[in-house]
Amino acid sequence: MEKAKKSKAPIIILVIILVLLIILGSITYVIYGMVTNTDNKDKLGAVPSMDILNPMLMSIIFGSEQNVTDEQINGMLANVIQINNENNSELANQDIIVNDVAIYCSSDNTCDVYVGVKYRNIDLIVWAKAQIQLNDDKTFTLTMETARLGTLDIPADWVLSKLQDTDAFASISDSISVSGNSIVVPASYSMNIMDTDFTIDITRFTLNDGTVTLQTTSAMDTIAQLLQQYLTTSLTY
Repeated sequence: MEKAKKSKAPIIILVIILVLLIILGSITYVIYGMVTNTDNKDKLGAVPSMDILNPMLMSIIFGSEQNVTDEQINGMLANVIQINNENNSELANQDIIVNDVAIYCSSDNTCDVYVGVKYRNIDLIVWAKAQIQLNDDKTFTLTMETARLGTLDIPADWVLSKLQDTDAFASISDSISVSGNSIVVPASYSMNIMDTDFTIDITRFTLNDGTVTLQTTSAMDTIAQLLQQYLTTSLTY
């Protein structure tokens, strides 16, 4: 009897191991399916454009309040990413490549952010619900509240840590900072045109359904100064 029990023990252990492997394989398959889910692919694929310049210039020149649509924002993002990827000679050597980004605004001051990523030739989509706030110190804080890789919930700070490793992020890393699940970007931009320095500050930024209402300081005084310099130089010659 004892010998019979001993002879069955390896079989029982083998069956248990086999069942565990099947369960583990099933879990891995389910997780892989969730991670590689691309049902939100229709949110990406905006046509690259710079139509956003029209309302931005109106606000910059006159200091007037302007509405910018999701379509204009996503067209600009597509244009920036396309230029970055086309001019990046090291793109083929990177594990993580950002191919697309889209933002959809809501009136509760949040937005849905979709990021199309290629990881070792696997297409993935990261989604995040983010809150955007214009701060008194002339910066924006974008805080990721929740995030998913495909349909799998993931920590928001993990998403940002991985995006920091991409070349697209590295190209703008000098002007932004990341802390946990938040990104801080400037809301004030300085430029020099014809040896004249001027600064544009974003003074209003409100999210609506499908649009952003924004307002900047006016550059009219600087434009008048540049025009005066140009006319003075032209008349001199």
